[in-house]
Amino acid sequence: MNSNNNNSQTFVPDVRPGHEFVYCDCPGFLDNRGAEINIANAVNIKATVSRAKSTKVLVLLNYDSLRANRGAGLRELADILVALFGSPEGLQLHRGSIVLGISRVPKKDDDEAIELDDIRCEHFASTSTAGLSPACAAVVAVLEPSLFLFSPYDNGNKSWLTREQMVKTLRDLKPIEDSSGIFKTVLNLEDENALRQICSHLVARGAGHLEAREYYELSETLRQIASLMMVGSGFVSALLEDALAEVRRVIDDKEQAATRSISV
Repeated sequence: MNSNNNNSQTFVPDVRPGHEFVYCDCPGFLDNRGAEINIANAVNIKATVSRAKSTKVLVLLNYDSLRANRGAGLRELADILVALFGSPEGLQLHRGSIVLGISRVPKKDDDEAIELDDIRCEHFASTSTAGLSPACAAVVAVLEPSLFLFSPYDNGNKSWLTREQMVKTLRDLKPIEDSSGIFKTVLNLEDENALRQICSHLVARGAGHLEAREYYELSETLRQIASLMMVGSGFVSALLEDALAEVRRVIDDKEQAATRSISV
């Protein structure tokens, strides 16, 4: 799982079998390529992860994102993880199944080697998270014990993990057995607004089909409304319930009007 401020190069989860694990490289959460891609990413991630027998979560946070905008990267990461696990309590419950790695860390800063304790003190100590919201600070506290630095070339500094040490870290994580019941779909406000507009458009189209007695087209529109359930979030469930209630209301109005016409 990646969280960074750059364009994600992944659109669908990339699943690769390894020696001990099957790795799933997820698209960047809360991507910056538009609501349509965000929603597609969210659906693809949840559908893929839900098929796993068990799951362990490796979170990678870009070093530049960690340092940018007074903790904006950490706040975004906290929001993503809370959304992914459904609540702060869900995240806390599965803290033994998550590790956080900081990627693309330079080996030196002003000729001083960057070590794990430097990152902890600068970004994860209580004094460093004082400006964060209580919920965000709680997420940071959950992640801090699992924090690690690494180099993909196995040439990091003294406190950085080697590839073999990273694999051992993953091996020691507690697997999440019910992946389909644990993970939620991660959407931002823009995504939710886009879904709201899509639902409104489909309901209006369905009402038009009903008015014109285009029943085949109406059934197709209802199928499209129902297909949005694959997004798999509480927000979408409530949105679709309202949408289908509006469709039922229109149908009931037509039925009552027809009944009155027959009575007359």
